[in-house]
Amino acid sequence: MDFEYALWQMWQLFVGPQRVFRNFNYRKCSRQQWARDDPAFLVLMMVFLIFTSLGFAFCMSLNAIQSVEFVLWVVFVDFIAISLLQATFFWIITNHFFLDSSKTDPEVEWGYAFDVHLNGFFPALCILHLLQLPFLYLVILQNWFIGRLLGNTFWLTSFTYYTYITFLGYRTLPFLKRTTVLLWPVTAAIVIYVVSLIMKWNFTLFLCHFYQFRLF
Repeated sequence: MDFEYALWQMWQLFVGPQRVFRNFNYRKCSRQQWARDDPAFLVLMMVFLIFTSLGFAFCMSLNAIQSVEFVLWVVFVDFIAISLLQATFFWIITNHFFLDSSKTDPEVEWGYAFDVHLNGFFPALCILHLLQLPFLYLVILQNWFIGRLLGNTFWLTSFTYYTYITFLGYRTLPFLKRTTVLLWPVTAAIVIYVVSLIMKWNFTLFLCHFYQFRLF
């Protein structure tokens, strides 16, 4: 597994995500497939997720057993299961609604849809599990206005970035059309963000309560 190349891709997703998808184009030309053939990116994401989830467990004051249960839930349900569902969802809708009938290229590969999701998920993960973490216990979980503002802004930023990366991923495919539609959910996210501040909804606090209720 080429971990060095996977780390380069992770970095580029922040500073130049278009470069990552240009490499998918090169792979298609050289190996006749759009999807990654090296699991290094997925492995690094899982390792990163485990360590950042332990940080969340600490902020939630979980004991050792609860922390293990929490990490297992995050890895196998929040990450793996949701990733499979999300990739399948985009694989279905892109092949049914976005294919350009004038092109003779093949349909969207499920593996490529999975890779696009991973590319979008990693920056979102860094925003929510890394950048948010230092503010979690002292500010965000206190449910003050500044906590709601900060926490919900992290969520809006992560969702917007995920949506943008997803858009870039499918825009790269020459046989898809109307991919700008994939950016529309950002408008709904902004509306929900404003409403959440007015209604005093704290997304991070709600999620922590969900985990405590669901798992413990």
